[in-house]
Amino acid sequence: MSRPYNNAVITDAGIDLLDKAQTGQASIQFTRMAAGSGIYTTEEKDPSVLRGSTGLKLGQDSYGLSSVDIMPDDGIKLTSLFTNQDPATGEVIITEGYYINEIGLYAREKGGSDDTEILYSITVATDDTGDYMPPYNGGPPAQIIQEYRCKVSNAAEVSIDLTGAGAAMLVEEAEARFQGLTDMIQGLIETDQGLAEMIQGLTETVQGLQEKQERDRADIDYIALMRGVDL
Repeated sequence: MSRPYNNAVITDAGIDLLDKAQTGQASIQFTRMAAGSGIYTTEEKDPSVLRGSTGLKLGQDSYGLSSVDIMPDDGIKLTSLFTNQDPATGEVIITEGYYINEIGLYAREKGGSDDTEILYSITVATDDTGDYMPPYNGGPPAQIIQEYRCKVSNAAEVSIDLTGAGAAMLVEEAEARFQGLTDMIQGLIETDQGLAEMIQGLTETVQGLQEKQERDRADIDYIALMRGVDL
């Protein structure tokens, strides 16, 4: 079961970048998430202390971002795949397991160079240790679909860098979207079939009424003929 993490804290550098975005001087481009195994004391977990962070205590691995969703409360949700084997190349990423005690979200001004990247936000494990990432042992890779939520004003000026490893859409996300489209198409087909059946039923009802009307008219004509009445 996934272990909990504290609320993400925007760093001082992140606040500076956010101020630029709010005043229209820049757009924020999120570049990657990083996992680390650094140990934090209770005092170091305090938001006022974390705000001064410029990097992870003991960074281990970086992962590309696969999606960003704008939330209704001026926040964003970013998604990344933490794994011990690269899903695209098969390259082994992790040979020694570690606890993910800290997660960093990195960003830069859109269009800026790599050396302008800053630690935008950081979160640390609520308990002493976070989720465990095992070493790759040749079997199915360990994978954690990591979501990261943080506040961002002027959210329309946010983008993500999709050039890093792991930036491809997660398989689960692609399957979910495909299934959603499939369900929608099936719903439309069933709706069309339902409408076609309803129209067919109405048509048969109308035909039945017309046939009954013709029979009734024939009966009336016959009765009138027998009685010598001219209709």
